[in-house]
Amino acid sequence: MGKIGVGVGEDFPVDEGAQESVAGEKPCGGRREALRQRREQKRQWRRQMHAEWHAHKDAMRDRLRREFHDEKGAHHARHLALGALAVIGLAALLGHRHHDH
Repeated sequence: MGKIGVGVGEDFPVDEGAQESVAGEKPCGGRREALRQRREQKRQWRRQMHAEWHAHKDAMRDRLRREFHDEKGAHHARHLALGALAVIGLAALLGHRHHDH
């Protein structure tokens, strides 16, 4: 906090040479630049991990499709069996909840 009535240069001289060297830079500019670089590295890493995850997911999906779609009849039977299990499970849950009330 400055003193009232004291102008710059009277009791607190200004070093103009130091002002000129710092005038082009922002305070903490090096630290901000380092943070920006770390953020960019993290973004690149996340993009790479995302791309790898998608590649792995697509490869797994293709492998499962090859294994399960090769047998046409078995594929439909699996869908019917899973659907039946879902209906039975839902009926059991609803029946159980009905008896609890």
